[in-house]
Amino acid sequence: MQNADQVSGYGLLLVWLALTGLYLMGWQGWWRDNLVMYSGYLILGYALWRWPPSAWLVIPAGILSLVVTEWSAITASLAAGEYTSAGWFSYKTLNTALIAALVFYLAMRWGERLPVRLKNGVSNLSRYSLGIYLLHPLFLWPVRAFDLYPGPSWVMIPVWTVVAAGLAMGASVLLARYRLTSWLVP
Repeated sequence: MQNADQVSGYGLLLVWLALTGLYLMGWQGWWRDNLVMYSGYLILGYALWRWPPSAWLVIPAGILSLVVTEWSAITASLAAGEYTSAGWFSYKTLNTALIAALVFYLAMRWGERLPVRLKNGVSNLSRYSLGIYLLHPLFLWPVRAFDLYPGPSWVMIPVWTVVAAGLAMGASVLLARYRLTSWLVP
């Protein structure tokens, strides 16, 4: 029975990964629904936790996806003369799912080996990760709405990533402190 569970889990995961690939290629269809695309991350996290794959599969795929994503966004921005991600930073795309798998896998696999201070930082970050995930678009919205790109794309993309994640983390910590708002960032 356990093998059937693993086979069906990986089967569902592969279907979702294929859908994220279709999304990245711009194909239209029912799979573009937010519920379908975002809920796949729950399947991905469960599969990585329950049936950890080989490092030889996850690490190269994640690193390659990270390099291709950054290269594609930066070159597209340079060619356009302004910031454009061309969809490469969407949570609904295959490259982003593979990068998320890499981060999750590394944290899960080598998290126990970290120095205590860094381990505590990662643990604290993971405590607020859902809040960061939910709140970071609020901090990226003004960047896009008001074209807040005073520098070259290869500088501004990493800067705004760090700024938005930091602000989302701070907001998550503040919201979690009060009983009235803690449910917003479980």
